[in-house]
Amino acid sequence: MSCYLAISGQDVWNPSNRVAEIFVGHARVVARAYSMESGIGEIIDDECEIDHRLFLEFISSLATSHERSNNQPLRELLEGVITVGLVLLARAGDSLDGVGIKEQAYWQERSARVAAGMPPG
Repeated sequence: MSCYLAISGQDVWNPSNRVAEIFVGHARVVARAYSMESGIGEIIDDECEIDHRLFLEFISSLATSHERSNNQPLRELLEGVITVGLVLLARAGDSLDGVGIKEQAYWQERSARVAAGMPPG
């Protein structure tokens, strides 16, 4: 079984249900810790809609927090959500410039590596 994640009605990722649940759960925990909205909706009938504007703000804010932090465990915990988030945003038509990422080469390399294993929707 798999789950379709969509941004603005466009399917951007089709992971297994387990992977979808882990990503959505991880993003929600991080959003709660930062008192933010992630923009990620509930998984209903193997589908999950992501609010484009809120998700863009969420990933941009996490990338800024990552950049400013010298706490390596925190940076590692944020990287999974940021990297997958950047792939999803790229598939929805956003660029790293649009997300406001400063460490672009770092994130481009990570995103490209991770995207290779992320089946599009």
